[in-house]
Amino acid sequence: MNITNYSYYSIPVVYMLGVSSTPSSPQPRVLILTPLPTGAQIVPHWYAIYLTHTSKDLPPFEALHPREYIVKARSLEKQTPTVAKYLRAEAASANGFESLPVYCAAVVAGNVSGLGAGVLNKLALAYVISRVAYNYIYIRVTKENVSPLRSLAFNISAGICWTLFIKSGNAVNRR
Repeated sequence: MNITNYSYYSIPVVYMLGVSSTPSSPQPRVLILTPLPTGAQIVPHWYAIYLTHTSKDLPPFEALHPREYIVKARSLEKQTPTVAKYLRAEAASANGFESLPVYCAAVVAGNVSGLGAGVLNKLALAYVISRVAYNYIYIRVTKENVSPLRSLAFNISAGICWTLFIKSGNAVNRR
């Protein structure tokens, strides 16, 4: 049986597919795609921008200096739950971009080493799911005793990458 290999397609999905949870507040005053199911890295950032346009606790987002805006949000005298959620969303976005190169390399290694499409597809899907869970937990969880779930989701996604590398190495060594 010939199985279609979707693992390479999972890379842009990991880049663009993420948490589709949006707040029940009115639409922001700027054109962003928050209501659409989008990015493991991008959606948390768009969600953070959305918060800046729908919350009285945050000043309007400054697209000219987005990294400095994060510093400004951290230094606000009044650290409200909305400000904390904004900072968590930006941190989730940054983590996604930091982990993306490892995942891309793992998928390429799996394909180049000749791993089967079934194995690659299952691991790619598991990675996408773990990153969606990571983002959701990072942004939404506010209780310290539940926050280890975020580490669990992160470690699952990292473990999937290492599994791909190990399986790839084993496949090459069997040749």
